Amino acid sequence: MYYKLLLVGVESFIDYSKIIGNNFLLCQGPGGNTSLKEEGYIYIKKSGKFLSNSNIDTFKKINYFEIENYYTHNKDKAVKFDNELSIEAPLHVFLKSKYVFHYHSISSIIISAINESTNLDNLLINNKIIPIKYIRPGIDLAREISLEKQKHNLDAYFLYNHGIVVEGNNKSKIMKRVRDIES
Repeated sequence: MYYKLLLVGVESFIDYSKIIGNNFLLCQGPGGNTSLKEEGYIYIKKSGKFLSNSNIDTFKKINYFEIENYYTHNKDKAVKFDNELSIEAPLHVFLKSKYVFHYHSISSIIISAINESTNLDNLLINNKIIPIKYIRPGIDLAREISLEKQKHNLDAYFLYNHGIVVEGNNKSKIMKRVRDIES
């Protein structure tokens, strides 16, 4: 019975991942990734998979403590924990919420390009979104987001010229936050 409940939780997470993946304004092709932390494991979207076609095989199930230890202590930034995972996997590991949704919002990329960062930063902070200057995706970006999380304790991050990250422990609240950010 417990296993069925756990599977239902994973299935609803997959459904929310599909919603993000099926919105071209949020995800294009295999871009974007989501993760779920549950019972000592993390499910992270595999590299090259489309969120729009999400199913259980779209995600890699990994012992959370092993991958966290790897990224916490690994000094070689170029080496992935697992070749099936995106370079953005550390982001999902360092953010401690149950769910992390990262998408490549067309709006955020356009806004990054046409607005002066000082004005945009103020607008973002006023809307409880942490601005993150462009850092190439990977462990350095994940560490920067983690540091900003400690300073501000917010749940949304605007990644200049890259996209948006929203985290939390409730999928429907995350989706509402995504809609609010995008509007």
